[in-house]
Amino acid sequence: MSQNDHSPHLLTQLPVEYLFTYRAELDAHVFDTGYGDTRMFTSIVSGSFEGPDLRGEIVPSPSSERALIRPDGVFVGDVNLVLVTHDDAQILMRYTALAIPNDRG
Repeated sequence: MSQNDHSPHLLTQLPVEYLFTYRAELDAHVFDTGYGDTRMFTSIVSGSFEGPDLRGEIVPSPSSERALIRPDGVFVGDVNLVLVTHDDAQILMRYTALAIPNDRG
């Protein structure tokens, strides 16, 4: 491809690397909004993470999850975790989760 070719590039592979698995004890509060959807606010009570090169603890507060469960059953969650590694590095991990129900649940 020449430098002047401005055609879109298709992403055919996404290089990923396994970093860790985390486990957490949660305290969830569920609210019916009255508009057909449900809100869920979840505090992280305690937690930890471990992987090949990375391990440590989840800081309970301000780590949390906010979620919306739509009338069509789609779950949209926003997760914010503060991680402290075994060598005292601090990491803010944020992600959005989307779960779409299927015939298995």
